[in-house]
Amino acid sequence: MLLKKELKDNLKSFIIWTSIIIAFVVMMIAVYPSFSNDMDAINEMMKNFPEGMLKAFNMDKIAFDTAIGYFATEGYMFVAILGGCFASITAGSIISKEESDGTSEFLLSKPIARNKIVTSKILTVLIYITGLNLAISLITLIGFNVINEFNFTKWLLISVGPLLLCLTFASISFLISCFIIKSRKVMTISLALVLGTYMLNIVAKLTDTLSFLKYLSPFEYVDTGYLIVEETLPFKYIIIMIVIITVCITLTYRLYNKKDIEI
Repeated sequence: MLLKKELKDNLKSFIIWTSIIIAFVVMMIAVYPSFSNDMDAINEMMKNFPEGMLKAFNMDKIAFDTAIGYFATEGYMFVAILGGCFASITAGSIISKEESDGTSEFLLSKPIARNKIVTSKILTVLIYITGLNLAISLITLIGFNVINEFNFTKWLLISVGPLLLCLTFASISFLISCFIIKSRKVMTISLALVLGTYMLNIVAKLTDTLSFLKYLSPFEYVDTGYLIVEETLPFKYIIIMIVIITVCITLTYRLYNKKDIEI
């Protein structure tokens, strides 16, 4: 019952975000045939790009001469950023909105354990994150096959990467929402979390002096420069993401159970 309500309340947001991201993916794939026809001119132009810029966007590692290589440098990161924003904002607001909107009194007056409330919200976010990433993966699967440039392993990696990234950001935002009442403030912080960690990843690639910053950015954990070239997910980063997700979700349950809910 509670899960159904949460799914219904967040359905509109899911449809909007999914539509925007899918439209972007379709556009990226649709322009690839024209893009590939001008490959010589593009390669010549790239010779004038600063080395730091090439490294920041993995253009020093991944070639444009395949559809997946093109998508990995041009489209993947935008998908990861937009998907991360959706996951972070949804997870950050879904708990705090009860206090912010003044509905916590009605919710807590029901014979429902707080753990059940948190579980229903986590499942809602999980379902919508999974649905978003499945939709994106299906579109890329169809697109790469239509243009006859499909590599199953690389496609799988660029499908799983954003999913893990979304789950990581969502878990962090769940934890943040336990400390902040106003849903708009949580949404702002959640958005800043995604964009801020993305910028950290860019800065870390631009200079070796600040390369240590990459470990503070989940974007590094699913970086296409590694996924496409090595055709695998780094094991150490998988472990780090699992630890982050587990710790954040565990703390969310504990803190929400002990929290003084404002009504």
